[in-house]
Amino acid sequence: MNEKLSRFTIIYSTIVTIGLVFSCLAFIFYKSNLETISVKKLVIIDEEGKPSLVLANKKLMPMPILDGKEYERDINPSGLVIYNNKGNECGGFGVVNVPEGEKIVFALDYATSDAIALYKTESSDGTYYSSGLGINDPNPNGQIGDAINRINLESSNKNASLEIKDSKGIIRIKITVEDSIPKFLIYDDKGILLKNLFSD
Repeated sequence: MNEKLSRFTIIYSTIVTIGLVFSCLAFIFYKSNLETISVKKLVIIDEEGKPSLVLANKKLMPMPILDGKEYERDINPSGLVIYNNKGNECGGFGVVNVPEGEKIVFALDYATSDAIALYKTESSDGTYYSSGLGINDPNPNGQIGDAINRINLESSNKNASLEIKDSKGIIRIKITVEDSIPKFLIYDDKGILLKNLFSD
């Protein structure tokens, strides 16, 4: 009886060991030949289970989150969302179709709104293109998503411009080069043009 039990134990142990060896070899072979991972959404979480980073297609892109509450997104992109240690969205990278063409945006956020955005837009036929940088102040009343735009730097269809605005978002200075003609425009506190410093 003991001899049969010992023989069974040896055979069982051998089968299990062989199985484990083949499993390990299969895993190593799989890992060594892994070239592509195809997913619709990838979520990286922290030690507490909160998202740190989300990579998703347009359909599965998460809504902006602030203090656990979801808000509507102005655009519906595919791309990457970054979260801070509170679980709030604090930046990201997105690709979206707009009336002018395809737009790609890299943004960093304040607690309640966009802080800075680097963007590129181009039509499919190449007749329209623009790229630029936008810099904002957070809304002084803490309104979600309603930033105060302060600086715009843009190149669009061979025209370049720099806009500087006051703390209310009213344009005060605009420097442009359009059709090789430079302009330095000054505005009053209501956004009304006062003069062009480069005019004759």
